[in-house]
Amino acid sequence: MFKKKDEQKEPFVVEVSQPPKPVPSTGEERTFIGKGVVIKGELFSEEDMIIEGRVEGKIETKRTLIVGKSGNIEAEIKANEVKIMGKVTGDVHTTTRIEIVPSGALFGNISSPRVSISEGAIFKGNIDMQKTEKESHKVEGKKAKENEEKGQ
Repeated sequence: MFKKKDEQKEPFVVEVSQPPKPVPSTGEERTFIGKGVVIKGELFSEEDMIIEGRVEGKIETKRTLIVGKSGNIEAEIKANEVKIMGKVTGDVHTTTRIEIVPSGALFGNISSPRVSISEGAIFKGNIDMQKTEKESHKVEGKKAKENEEKGQ
């Protein structure tokens, strides 16, 4: 019933493993916002973003924004490129292109040099397809070069 004082239990030992090593970058970093996530406010990323949840406010990325089929956005969007497969309410500004696929809907204005709206997609708003400042300089430089070659 009682243990002898001479009997000692062996100490309880816990082995601690090494902390996980960081995964090397593949150059394809992405921010993913899942279906059950709701964000209200400003969202900024220097990575590609995939949104399947709900965002209200403002979204800005220097890369690509993909609004998934379950994505529901009520925000002003600024991105290099945007692909809409879900619902977006708000203005979209891109530096390269915007694409709205058949399952996508955009209720807002577009400002982008290239626009692709698939058959079956929903769009209500205005489109401004002026070239970005960078592209305008390329065109002006090309015209100047052509005029020089013509001797003008």
